[in-house]
Amino acid sequence: MRKMWKFIFTILLLFVIVALVKAYFTPDLLGEAVDNILSYDLQANRVVPEDLNATQDGKKGKVEYPISDSVLADIQEFSWKSKAPVALSELALVKVPYFGFDGEEHMGEIVVHHDLAQEVLDIFREMDDAQYPIEKVKRIDAYQGDEETSVLNNNSMAFYYRPLVILEEVQLHSYGRAIDINPFQNPYVSEGLVSPEEAQDYADRGQQVKGMIQKGDACYTAFTSRGWIWGGEGQECQDYGHFEKPLSAK
Repeated sequence: MRKMWKFIFTILLLFVIVALVKAYFTPDLLGEAVDNILSYDLQANRVVPEDLNATQDGKKGKVEYPISDSVLADIQEFSWKSKAPVALSELALVKVPYFGFDGEEHMGEIVVHHDLAQEVLDIFREMDDAQYPIEKVKRIDAYQGDEETSVLNNNSMAFYYRPLVILEEVQLHSYGRAIDINPFQNPYVSEGLVSPEEAQDYADRGQQVKGMIQKGDACYTAFTSRGWIWGGEGQECQDYGHFEKPLSAK
């Protein structure tokens, strides 16, 4: 009888271990709340909690400029290249408050040109005050600089280097002057083609969907009232999650 119970216990233990390993490599199984609360530090190879206490002038969020060496190492490895139109020294890290899809307060990280850092912080504070839902705000370095993975994870982000061979609205990410918000609910649409393909359902902009940007809403207003241009109003194509501040704008 003891051997039988020992055998059953061993089987149950193996089942638990397999479930935990599967959950570790499949973040969705852990739930959105855990995924939003924790971010992965690639350089230190450890999980660190969000800096929920980050404040500046008594308000949530803060600008870090210059950026710390540890964060710069991440950026240099994954999202910046020597051909980038801005130097590493021109970038600022902004810790931004945001209201998550889970209905909780979070603190994310976004990298922009230092000239826009305070303005970006003010934009996110305004959206947070309005409880505008944003699923994730992580540096693209958390996805090893892979844009597709970041988008499929519905991650809102700003700076990452892209070759300057396509439209200026995409190039401005390379300057730290463009931000994508909830890119999965707000895909890029051109002549009937939707990117990412998995976001086909969100090409229909007549829906009322959490995180879907609509003209006149809190997200749209926070950006455009400060001179940012919304990609959702393009004539030839629409990049519904994209906001940019042109190089000529001060």
